[in-house]
Amino acid sequence: MISVCMATYNGVRYIDAQIASILTQLGDDDELLICDDSSTDGTVELLRTLDDSRIRLFFGNNFRSPLRNFEFALGRAAGNYLFLADQDDVWLPGKLDLSLSKMNELERQYGQKLPLLVHTDLQVVDKNLQPVADSLWQYQKSDPVAGISLNRLLSQNPVTGCSVMINAALRDLALPIPQNAVMHDWWLALVASAFGKIGHISTPALLYRQHLENDTGAQPWGVCSALGRLGTQRDDMSRLYRQVGAFLERYCDRLTPSQVELLEAFATMEQAGAIERRRRILKYRFFYTGLLRNIGRMILG
Repeated sequence: MISVCMATYNGVRYIDAQIASILTQLGDDDELLICDDSSTDGTVELLRTLDDSRIRLFFGNNFRSPLRNFEFALGRAAGNYLFLADQDDVWLPGKLDLSLSKMNELERQYGQKLPLLVHTDLQVVDKNLQPVADSLWQYQKSDPVAGISLNRLLSQNPVTGCSVMINAALRDLALPIPQNAVMHDWWLALVASAFGKIGHISTPALLYRQHLENDTGAQPWGVCSALGRLGTQRDDMSRLYRQVGAFLERYCDRLTPSQVELLEAFATMEQAGAIERRRRILKYRFFYTGLLRNIGRMILG
């Protein structure tokens, strides 16, 4: 059984197209969970008009957080396989089957009980679904292969939540998501990297719509954007140190000694001196994708 978990908040402008693109790919026994987070724009009224037995609606939440809304949806999904879906994107034909095929490939290789995650590339489009970039991974200069190793995931997440499919084993291990987690997709990727496997699909499987109301979105990578982000990097890193500290606290009894060493070295970076931080970056290869990003990291320590 497939469960698609969609979190909504003031999405009335775009949600029809996304729901239609998902329902055409679901079987009769599958489900689409739509969890609304106190929308005020007519989203709830639109959702109440939907007439499809596969749709499960949840209203009255007041999370004010996509992380908490997706956590709520994942906790109520009945499927063995779970997809995450944003309200404003559009699934391309074959997305579900493409991801399921990759998931089955991982299951044949590693078994069904191992926590597994599959993510795909995305086509970046504007609010009218006009092309911006054929590949999000190229647009952002991210690395879906090397970037999913645990040491690399601590600093940078190449897994985009709206492209993600997971199995129930990963959901059960990852939930509940702690307060210091940065975002639900990052947390799921960390758990899958530490205790399971992550598979990637290079084919873009959905239209990733960009507009002014995006909670998070696609940012092109370049010299100017890199320099512009240096000023906020220290605050960003503090959030990541806290996320890894929460990960250690949650899973300390499941981690290997080498994983504990790696995670402790990262989580305590803020308390270390500048020279020691740079030494740890090099020793444990806490690297980003791209030379310029790593130069900036070493400069700031």
